[in-house]
Amino acid sequence: MRRLRTLDALRQLFLRESQIQPLLVVFEDLHWIDAETQHVLDRLVESLPAARILLLVKARPARAGACERTAGDAARRRRRA
Repeated sequence: MRRLRTLDALRQLFLRESQIQPLLVVFEDLHWIDAETQHVLDRLVESLPAARILLLVKARPARAGACERTAGDAARRRRRA
């Protein structure tokens, strides 16, 4: 629970800072992502349309399932909005 709060605080920091200036946020080795970090990344992706954040995500192609899920989910949410 403490780790999830820490990751969510980081997400909130990104969103606040993006109001001051555009941000580049890079997630590397996403093929090793755990469930808590995936949850925070999903929430960050949901916030992107309202934020000035360029999100770059890097994963090995053979293990990029989490990355593809996140990107696909975000694209579907944008189409519904």
